[in-house]
Amino acid sequence: MTKETDGSRTDFRLEARGSGQFEAHGALGFATANQALAAGRELFDPSQDAEIDLGGVERLDSAGLAVILEWLSWYQGRAELKLTRVPEQLQSLARISELGGILGVAGVRNT
Repeated sequence: MTKETDGSRTDFRLEARGSGQFEAHGALGFATANQALAAGRELFDPSQDAEIDLGGVERLDSAGLAVILEWLSWYQGRAELKLTRVPEQLQSLARISELGGILGVAGVRNT
C-alpha cells in the first residue's frame, strides 16, 4: 500500500528473506500500523527464532513502537525475535519509554 500525503510516503513493507530473516521498509506509524500487523501475522512463525532488519524504516512513531511490541509479544516464551539496524527514532522512543530492555535494543537501557 502506498499513499502520498503532503509529499511524504506513508507505505510499509515487510519482506521475508528466508530462514527467519525479515526486512522492514517505509513508514511504520499510525497510518500503517494495521498493515504492518497484518504483514507480521502473515509472515511470522512465532515458534521459530526470527530477525527483523529495521534499517529500511524511514519514519517511526509511537504507533510503530506499539506494532513492534505486539510482534515481540507473539514470540514471548516461544522463540526469540531479534531487532537489527534499529532506527534512531525507535532508539529514542525506547529511551523515553524505558523499553530498551524489552526491545533488546543495544545501548538503550531501562533507567
